[in-house]
Amino acid sequence: MESINEALERLLNERTKFVEEKVKPLSEIAATRSFTPEEETTSDECKKRLNAMDSTISLLRDEISTQSKMPQTTSRAQDNGISEQLRSLLVERNSTKQTIDLKTDLARAFKRSLTTDPSQPGAGSELVPTTFAQSLITPLRQMSGLLQAGAQPLSTSTGEEILWPRVKGYGEAEKNIKPGATIGGTDMSFDQVSSKTSKYGQIVMTPREIIEDSAIDIEGFVGQAIGQNVGLGIDSDALAALLPGDGKDNAITLKVTGGAITPTFDEIIDLESSVIAPYRVGAAFLVSPGAVKALRKIKDTTGRYLWQSSLQAGWPAVLDGYPVIEDPFLPNPGAGQATILFGSFNRVIMRVVNSLALERSDQFAFDKDSIAWRGILRAGVILTDSNALAAFVGKTA
Repeated sequence: MESINEALERLLNERTKFVEEKVKPLSEIAATRSFTPEEETTSDECKKRLNAMDSTISLLRDEISTQSKMPQTTSRAQDNGISEQLRSLLVERNSTKQTIDLKTDLARAFKRSLTTDPSQPGAGSELVPTTFAQSLITPLRQMSGLLQAGAQPLSTSTGEEILWPRVKGYGEAEKNIKPGATIGGTDMSFDQVSSKTSKYGQIVMTPREIIEDSAIDIEGFVGQAIGQNVGLGIDSDALAALLPGDGKDNAITLKVTGGAITPTFDEIIDLESSVIAPYRVGAAFLVSPGAVKALRKIKDTTGRYLWQSSLQAGWPAVLDGYPVIEDPFLPNPGAGQATILFGSFNRVIMRVVNSLALERSDQFAFDKDSIAWRGILRAGVILTDSNALAAFVGKTA
């Protein structure tokens, strides 16, 4: 199976070849004369293809960067007895606390600290492997369509409300100013968006027998479960805040209302064009599961399907040159429902307060001889520029 590094190298080679064979000849033509209609169409297709390639290359580089920062773990076959020492540590009757530091990027896994009972010095916190961080962060990213689409993580040390300055209008320059005349134009305008956070958490109960079985990676299991559910909770609330609606600070204001509950290709073009050109660079579609079905059936005037499925596992499909990310928390097609978002999702900030902590208690479920694990995280969402995203809304009844 092709590795991520191999896939990146192959795609970079394909891009170089594509530029040499397709883009360069067009550039030479453009330097001497205007394009014919056929050449103009070819030029637009080349731009979309390059945009899709660059988006995929960026995703691969981000993944390689993430993996390079993941802590290395010791295999079970060569752990020199660490597994047995860890198992002894985990079945201690005293409570322990673990924290995952998420201070700069949800995609980055940091080493965690294990705080042990002060009455038992030398409990061996250095013996605890660092696999839990990767187990937690990976599903968190997988379950959040916003993070996959490019939303930026931001960590704050406290969770109080923050008033975030935001550009509302860029103003306009005056044209054709006569000599000696007063220079006019209009000012830029700003407003503020409120950044608030909510708490997300889960308690997972695990029988002590599972922990005592060294063949089972209990920390990975708990991390996977909590990571998925925390990611689902954050993504659900973030999208609810972003979808168009009155009285919502973070809501998307740019909308294209369809002639039906699902879009035509012309309406997809309208949706793309409603976002200003700088935000169409590196843009993506975020789509509900029901809308994916409709988009896959869209054809051009020649009857050709416009949906391009990925040939590489784990890569997003492409529509009109832009990657498509599916998110289960967007509503399915219906009257007045915003089922498709488009634009630059890096203007969406996923705010995380300090760190995600996993705490263990041996006493909580003492009567069941079970270990309780509790994960807690505070998070929120901010849309820093209302010009960055647009929504397709189905025709109202």
